Amino acid sequence: MIPKEIEAGVRLGEVIAGTRAFNPADHGPFRQIAAELKRDEHATVSLIGRKMDELYRCAERLDSLRKTQPEDSRPIRKEKAEAVRIMAAIDRARERMVAEVVRREGSVIGV
Repeated sequence: MIPKEIEAGVRLGEVIAGTRAFNPADHGPFRQIAAELKRDEHATVSLIGRKMDELYRCAERLDSLRKTQPEDSRPIRKEKAEAVRIMAAIDRARERMVAEVVRREGSVIGV
């Protein structure tokens, strides 16, 4: 069984891809995680929370644009590009966190 948080993230990805309609109730766990991460004292974790919140708002905007614009219109393409940029920023922050943990653990071990 897939955890609700992961399922909500997958649904958000489907909204961005255009294969699912946006329903705010589907993304409650995703927003809860984003809110918790934004409050974290670690700067990188807080950044990931802010980017997750931006991604949610981007999916909202995409859904509203799709109601009035054709799929290949410039506003929708720009919003999709923004979603890709946000996801890349989340991935870079995740990589930074992993590198930081590895560096910290290496110094403890004496490598």
